[in-house]
Order: sequence, then structure tokens, then C-alpha cells
Amino acid sequence: MKLHQDSDPILQFLADYSNETLVRTFLDGFGDRRNAELRRLQVRVAGLEAENRALRNPDTSEAPAALVDEVAIENGALVTAQIIAIDEFYASVKLDKGTENLVSLAEFIEGQQLQIDVGDYVNFVAKVTSEGIALSHFEYKKMLLWVELLHAFDCSGSVDVTLEKPVKNGYSASYHGLPIFIPHSQSDLMPGKHFEALFGTTISVRLLELDRAVNRVIASRKVLMEEARDALLVSLRPGDLVEGVVKNIAEFGAFIDLGGLVGLLHCSQMGPLADAVVVGASIKTRVFKVDLEQRKVSLSGKPMAADGWEELVSRFAVGSTLKGKIRKLTESGAFVEIVPGVNGLVFQSDLKHLHSNATTAPKVGDVLSVMIRDIDVERRRVGLRVRRPQQAKHESKRSGWHEV
Repeated sequence: MKLHQDSDPILQFLADYSNETLVRTFLDGFGDRRNAELRRLQVRVAGLEAENRALRNPDTSEAPAALVDEVAIENGALVTAQIIAIDEFYASVKLDKGTENLVSLAEFIEGQQLQIDVGDYVNFVAKVTSEGIALSHFEYKKMLLWVELLHAFDCSGSVDVTLEKPVKNGYSASYHGLPIFIPHSQSDLMPGKHFEALFGTTISVRLLELDRAVNRVIASRKVLMEEARDALLVSLRPGDLVEGVVKNIAEFGAFIDLGGLVGLLHCSQMGPLADAVVVGASIKTRVFKVDLEQRKVSLSGKPMAADGWEELVSRFAVGSTLKGKIRKLTESGAFVEIVPGVNGLVFQSDLKHLHSNATTAPKVGDVLSVMIRDIDVERRRVGLRVRRPQQAKHESKRSGWHEV
């Protein structure tokens, strides 16, 4: 039989752990003293698995720990034993020094299939009783589940659990038989009765608290939903086509669930969708506006106007010359519309030659001949330069620029 002690020698067989400091940190219960023993188990399990590989493959470099007598086994110790016989109800397992134990076959059945064969090395938790040593593979598998939860807890990862039923202040769930508690406030972005429709299904949760000493695991579905909502929010751009379900209808518009993120379809933006907006209906809309700070999305059911930026990028490039109309004057300069819906900026310094007198000063509505100085597609910005008549004629001859 192979027995692992919580001491430095266990570092020898942790071939899967390249960072010894990390292992020692686990042993010390770093970050959460309540789970210090569970962290020790995490390392011991890794050692036991490594030792099993050594037993199955004697030529590997993973050396098994020294053998110990049965009398040295403590209650709760992790051990490895070999299956030497299987009958109708029991498996006979061989410990060191020739000692044999019987273990119920029920502990090795998964999905109505027996998971062991004669000759296999199997891991157990040893229980010291008045009648001797009893071995439990079921307890070992249960301990593995705790180790898996600890790993997810440390990594802030998610785990899939089966939602079971309502309990006081929340809901009960199960992780392969281990009980999980989901507080009512952590069940959804907007907790309500609809959550009960998920009973019996598998949901993903984030572990908030883990304490094996008192057999307590607290989880949240809401945290994952918030992360998914925020990820969707930052990915949306005006004009994007989205599909959602009408969640609620108010006097001023309808709320559309886009998958954790609720957008507002205002009455003034419904357009041809007005008759299709019914609670529970699935509809397609376009993103009208995104407010990241307020976490709000405005939707529109109206046909989207042609995107001037697509026309700009497809027809023009830096150096192209064209005429545009001044739409706005600011201290920075003039905003000139060069294609429908796209305004470029002419800096004030580039407008100076137009200020010789009041009659020549640029005004909103004036048409200017400009050249594209730069295009920032990602930020949707265009820099322009005013072309003087004599400059335009000279540049046209040298560079082949053309008026559009």
C-alpha cells in the first residue's frame, strides 16, 4: 500500500507541478485558511495520481513512495490498492504485506457500467474502524470533487451544476452530488419566479465561498451573467443587427432582451416593427446608440440609412480631392460634409487665407474644395485641408489628383 504523508517527500512525485514554491503555498493554505486541509488534499491527490502512473508504468521516472504497514495508516489516509478479484457483489483489493480487503462493486459503477478490471490500481480513502481498515473509493471520488471545486475557486472559473429546488433564502444545486447553495440575490440579474423554470437543468455558476470543514459551497449565477452582459455591451456598434425577445412593453417603448443585456426600442424608433412588438416575440432590430457608462443600449426598427463611411472608404483615399459643404464652425476649425453623413475637420490654421475680409470668411453652408489629409476608420474621423485655387491647379498637374 502506498501512503502519502504531508511533508517534504511528497514534492518528489509531483511531476506535474514544475513550481515547488506553488506546492508549498498550497500546503500552507495560502489565501484561505479555511481550506488549508483541502489544499493539502489537492497536493496529495496529485501525488497519488503520479504514483499510480508509476505503478502502471514501472519504467517511468515517477518513483512511488515507500511502503508502510497497515498499522501505520491513519483515518482518512489516501492509499492505492490493486484489484485482485471480482465476484458478483465485491471486489477484492490487495494492500501491502499481503493484506486483502473487500469493497462493494457499487463503488465502481458509473452509468450502470463497472469501471474496474482485475489488475487495476485504484485509489481509496482509508477508514480506521474497530474491525480494522475499510477502504472507500466513493469517498475518494467525493474528495476529488472538492479538489475540482477548489481549483475552480482559485482560478475564478465557472462550474456546471444541476439546479434542484428552492430552499430558505435561495436555491439548492448539486455538483455531481456535492450540495451547492445559490442565494436568491445571486440567481439572476433580475431575480424572479422565472428562475424556477430552470429546475432540473444544468447552469453555470461562479464559486463565491468554499469551506470543506463545514461542507459549505456558495455560488453565483448572477456574476457570470454580468460578465456576459458587459462583454456583449462593449462589442456592440451602432448599426449592428441584433436579435432579441420582447421582455416588457411600456408607454414609451419596449424592452428587448438581447441575451442578458436589455435594450430599449423607443416608440419613435419602432417603424415597421410596431405590430410585431408583443411580449415573448422574437424580433430583429439594429443598434441605434450604445452608452457604456450607463450600460444602456438603444435600438431601432427603422431601415438604416446608407453608411456614408462605407462610401468614403470605397471611393476615396488620402490625397483625394473633392468638394464639401461646411456644416459647423468651431474654434478648432470647420466641419465639412464630404459625403452624406460624414464630416471632415479643416483646422482653423488652414482657413486663415479665407479670412482676408468679412465677405470671404467661411460661413455655414459654403462649399469648399478640400483634400483628404488623413482617414481614421476605427475612430471614424477624417482630416481635411483646404485647397487654394493656384495650389489645386499645380498639384493636379504634379500628382494626378482629380476633383470628384
